[in-house]
Amino acid sequence: THLAPHAKLAAEPQDLPGFVEGRGARLLLDGTACGWLGELTREATDPLDLRDAVTIVELDLATVENAVETTRRFEELPRFPAIERDLNFVLDEHICWDDLESIVRDNAGPLLDSVSFGGQYRGQQIPADKKSYVVTIGYRSDERTLTNEEIEEAQARVVASCETGLGASLR
Repeated sequence: THLAPHAKLAAEPQDLPGFVEGRGARLLLDGTACGWLGELTREATDPLDLRDAVTIVELDLATVENAVETTRRFEELPRFPAIERDLNFVLDEHICWDDLESIVRDNAGPLLDSVSFGGQYRGQQIPADKKSYVVTIGYRSDERTLTNEEIEEAQARVVASCETGLGASLR
């Protein structure tokens, strides 16, 4: 079983009691609240003698169950290969993954096959009010193998749109 293809899981940033400021979120499934997640404050974890940051999540399984698809679907395998490229953006701390994903999807063009979250980083090489997201973008054509030039053109559109729309910069 897995979430139905149409199901959209989103994290809406929200400051919640007991969580580090800016590190909590309400979880929404197709716009309906289905839980929350966040990084616990040191005050909450110190009595437990934990050295590392602790993130917890709570899901309303009844809500999630309504979006689960149990029937199997079979799709024909693609005739031509997908090409995946990673982009590593530095963004303001308040920008969420959904904002970045939306801009990528809107600007990658007709060859876009997939967009996935590749990771998030905060640390010494990133300013304190910023974070870094890695985006993995897949491109594919049903008619031919793509050229490097086609991919570079699509990537350039994505980078330009993220720079202007989100104030992002490549890392």
